[in-house]
Amino acid sequence: MIIRQSTVNRLMEDQRLLNNKFNVSRWDESLVSIALQVEFAELMNELQTSWKNWKKVEDDRDAAKIEFIDCVHFMLSLLLIRSVEDPDGRLVQLPRLLTRSGDFLTDVGRTFKTFLSAESSFPLSSQKFVEFVDIITDHLGMDEQEFIRFFEIKSKINAERATGGYADGSYADKETEHLRFA
Repeated sequence: MIIRQSTVNRLMEDQRLLNNKFNVSRWDESLVSIALQVEFAELMNELQTSWKNWKKVEDDRDAAKIEFIDCVHFMLSLLLIRSVEDPDGRLVQLPRLLTRSGDFLTDVGRTFKTFLSAESSFPLSSQKFVEFVDIITDHLGMDEQEFIRFFEIKSKINAERATGGYADGSYADKETEHLRFA
């Protein structure tokens, strides 16, 4: 799946609105990068046959899709932080920068590392975001419609968390959130 630029722009705007609810403006790039790395580790833990090839376990593709969308939210937050440096304040479409090896771990690792790299300018990061989404959705068998549906559901959940007691521990729906993706 190749995510379209118009879709990325819409997701960026949705993320900007969500970040305002969480007061993400006080975060810096390093804090968002740490959060992204934690979510990426959670994603990889759900893809254990790819990640832990020495261990007999099964992948949990449904949980992996949700963790992937968590990664997407933090990646978009990073792009928003970096976009301040872009004089036009917009995404720049670049030619494909990654040659796929055909090995999931190699491709996703290389793309993720480059995305987080301090040398990644905003346009490069925008393209790496698209490549990362492409690699993961392909591996999980998600099409653009399912990807967008999961993103929208998770955005609603995150917005509810922001206004519904998540910070003080009174948020009550955490145990049943996964049912909303079915």
